[in-house]
Formats: sequence, C-alpha cells, structure tokens
Amino acid sequence: MLLDPRIRNCKFSDGIDINCMKSEYMLWLTNAVDGVGGELLQKACLALTVAAQNKKSIYMAGNGGSAVIAEHCCADLTKGTYFNGQPPIRAMALSCNTSLSTAIANDFGYENVFMKQLEYYAEEGDVFIAISSSGNSPNVCDAAEFAKKRNLVSIGFTGFSGGRLRDIVDISLHVPFSNYGVVEDSHQILLHVLSQAIIHERGKMEAGN
Repeated sequence: MLLDPRIRNCKFSDGIDINCMKSEYMLWLTNAVDGVGGELLQKACLALTVAAQNKKSIYMAGNGGSAVIAEHCCADLTKGTYFNGQPPIRAMALSCNTSLSTAIANDFGYENVFMKQLEYYAEEGDVFIAISSSGNSPNVCDAAEFAKKRNLVSIGFTGFSGGRLRDIVDISLHVPFSNYGVVEDSHQILLHVLSQAIIHERGKMEAGN
C-alpha cells in the first residue's frame, strides 16, 4: 500500500485555533522563503533573461500542484513580461498538452512524460525549470537529467531535503521546509519574484528607448 506523502508534513502546534494556525503558517512561509539565497535567484533571473534575448525557450514541469504552478508561471513569463520591441519569452508547461502527455504516458510510461517532450522540442541553450516539492519525482528528475545531456540550463525548485533533483540541476532553489503547502506557496512566491524582476528590467529598457 502506497503512503500518502502528506504524512511527511510538519504539524501545527497542538490546541491552536484557525487564526493561530494562520499566523503559524505565515511564519513558516516567511522563514521558508527567506531560506532561499538571493544570489541563486539572481542567477535564475539572468538565465531566463539571456534565454529570452537569444530567442530560446523555457520549459517547465511538475506534478499536481507543481504542474499548476508551472502553468501559472508560463503565463506570467510570456504575457506578463512582454514589452513591444523586445523578444517575448517563449515559455511552455509540459503538463498542458493532455493529448501528447497521455499518449507518452500510455506508450512509454508516466516516468517519461516530460523527458520525451524535451526530446521532441528542446534545443541547446533553452532553459528547463523543474518543480518537485520532494525533489524525487521520477518524471521530473529524469527530465532534468535529459536537459543536462541536451545542454539546457536547468533550474530546480525543491523542498524537504531537496531529494535527487537538488543535485541534478545547475541552479538549485531549495526551500528548506517540510510541509507541502508551505513549499508550494514558496515556489509560487519565488517564481512571482523572478517574473516581476524581469518585468522591472524590461520596463526600464523600454523607458530608455
């Protein structure tokens, strides 16, 4: 019998009400986000900016809540950072094409659902953003391994111990916390920070023109 991974979540203090839970959760979230180094965020931001300037693509992958985070971020990176006269950031979440992903899963196994798409689409110089709270999702980790072989820049978002993914990627944005909700919220916050940093820089470039 497979165990629900939520058993790994750190627990709230005993006997607290919903308002105290909210306060404790926000404290957890603040500490978790603060645990990610700013220099690594800067490296990730530079990688995305360079890819856009070189008209390269950004691919993102995750399962469950991480898939939704990837899809949200792709919308932010493509539409949200666009300014006239600058190359758009071409971002795609590999969970979006249900026909293709289910065909790959059916024919090659679910563990290959992201890797095969990188094989079909990705080119040297593209960026692969891998999101896995545990850092051990086989399909995400295998895609990150393939990205290295294809000479993509890889950025990993992990939590808990960081798992296998933390050691595969070029830029590891590891959230040092053991709660799925906090880790996922932290990933969303960090990706919003990256997107808005790019918007800020592109806005300055447009103003300079």
